[in-house]
Amino acid sequence: MCGVAATLGFAPDAAHRAAVLSSLAHRGPDGHGCYVREDVFIGHTRLAIIDLSEAASQPMVSDDGRYVLAYNGEIYNHVELRGPLESRGWRFRGTGDTEVLLAALAMEGEACLPRLRGMFAFALWDGQRRRLLAARDALGIKPLYYAHGDRTILASELRTMALLGAGARVDPVAVETFLLTGSVIGPRTILEGVRSLPPGHLVSFEDGIAREKVYWRVPDEAAELRPRDELVSELDGLLRDGIRQQLRSDVPVGTFLSGGIDSSLITSYAAEEIGEGLHTFSVGFGDASARWDETNAAKLVSDRYRTQHHRVVVSRSDFRAQMQTLPAVIDQPSADGVNSYFVSGAAAAHVKVALSGQGGDELFAGYNIFQFASRLSRLIERLPTPPPAAAHVGRLALRLPARLQHNWYVRGAAGVLTRGDPALIAQMTNPLFSPLEVNVAVEPRIESVGNLDLVNVISRQVLTGYLPHTLLRDMDAMSMAHSLEVRVPLVDPVLAEFALSIPGTQKVSWGNSKSLLRDIAATRLPPALRARSKQGFNFPLAEWLRARDCDDLLIEALAPDRVREAALVPEKTVAHELARLRRPLPGDLLWLRAQRVWALYVLHEWHDHWRSLQRGAPVSMVASATV
Repeated sequence: MCGVAATLGFAPDAAHRAAVLSSLAHRGPDGHGCYVREDVFIGHTRLAIIDLSEAASQPMVSDDGRYVLAYNGEIYNHVELRGPLESRGWRFRGTGDTEVLLAALAMEGEACLPRLRGMFAFALWDGQRRRLLAARDALGIKPLYYAHGDRTILASELRTMALLGAGARVDPVAVETFLLTGSVIGPRTILEGVRSLPPGHLVSFEDGIAREKVYWRVPDEAAELRPRDELVSELDGLLRDGIRQQLRSDVPVGTFLSGGIDSSLITSYAAEEIGEGLHTFSVGFGDASARWDETNAAKLVSDRYRTQHHRVVVSRSDFRAQMQTLPAVIDQPSADGVNSYFVSGAAAAHVKVALSGQGGDELFAGYNIFQFASRLSRLIERLPTPPPAAAHVGRLALRLPARLQHNWYVRGAAGVLTRGDPALIAQMTNPLFSPLEVNVAVEPRIESVGNLDLVNVISRQVLTGYLPHTLLRDMDAMSMAHSLEVRVPLVDPVLAEFALSIPGTQKVSWGNSKSLLRDIAATRLPPALRARSKQGFNFPLAEWLRARDCDDLLIEALAPDRVREAALVPEKTVAHELARLRRPLPGDLLWLRAQRVWALYVLHEWHDHWRSLQRGAPVSMVASATV
């Protein structure tokens, strides 16, 4: 993993270049470099993973001097791509994937992008055409931001964009979406005028014009039913081959092992490939209720595959010690990502690469909302079609307080009245605030979904929404704070095409989520794990925030004068949420109250950090010691 920055139309001076590279140093502590020509700047910081020699240093320049590449990520099938490029005359100097990407882009242009199996965000300068090309991987694992006007700015992080002169103001609409969902929904970012390049897109800058283009889309056509054993066999082969490719590395590799189906299956395949001694990592909470702790389940998998297991216990005092660090390293406000920060810190002490189970719930229907969608679909089929006015009544559910939208009966009634409106269901899936609670007018929107059934429509929604905008973005920020590369074998376009070609009825039923992965687990995991219901990678946020030592930091960050000065959220909203967390009323969802207060805390602490960047304060984001 690395850090990328680029400008077109101006080149920052030496002092600014140094500041830019410093802002990305945590993403690439193993080396850095710059390419500067008149009004062009390409900067890079390197986390050396494949080909540790100087032959893989960046920015990488082609032999003829025409192309300059700065790249963040990994191309897992670089070995398979190298041979055809060599046979066509490309002379390789090293063994890394960066040079394979440079060769493919130089010889084939953007046509090579759909064949890349990996995670990436890059900037390629074509000196002959004076054209800057940038692209992001198919499912949005790696971030890339840009601003375009009379000059162009690109970077891996928003703090770097701010240093280069983009994003002088906070975007008020982005703040609204953050309050509704707990994250900023791309392509908008928290900084006005800065755009997140969408997953599966490229953008070119030439002759003063920016042109975005889609090179890969999440599928939207479902296939017919297929024999169960055929599906399980094909999925097993895809997982085995994909994980084998993602274990390619010249530095130590481990896995996050939560004890859930996804991370446990990944660990099982990785352990078979590597052998005994694979490093695995799980996080437990020593001073909280046992319901938050999955480390005993993780140990069952570790024992079976004889991994070198590291159980990290995070206490409230550990969390409190990092409360002011977390909003700074997240780069853009998010109510999520805390667990990822702690497990990444633990892993970084032993390995430079870790495999994560993210993506399994989205692709193979692991969330409760998928079981709900499956049952709702069957119910709708049996009921008479409601009158057109019923849909309007159903959509009124969006005006209810968020705590009521989390009620399955309310969701069910709204779903029946709207005949399974996927936009409505997606918006009610996990609201932080409702639009009326924060005085925001938001209408549900959904792209064309082709012939997908409701389960696959919801899957497509979370694959293009929650996964890239929250889970993947947060994991990137939190792992990079520790200079750790996290790979996500289940977030793969090949797997996405497979999963979305399967009717929802073959992936989920009431009481049986992720049934295909469970079928594979039947032969690979201990029986106790196969029967476990989904728990989620959660932690005791409400218990901790209500404790006096954490509450003191909340009081300081959300003091009325600071909230008033920031002008992001009305004072009365902040005061109300703090009061209800401390003294909840009957019917309150305490975990939701805690999430709201945490989101407000992160937003205001992030804002203070951003203003310090505006004033020219130091920007190095190396994580502080964790546990």
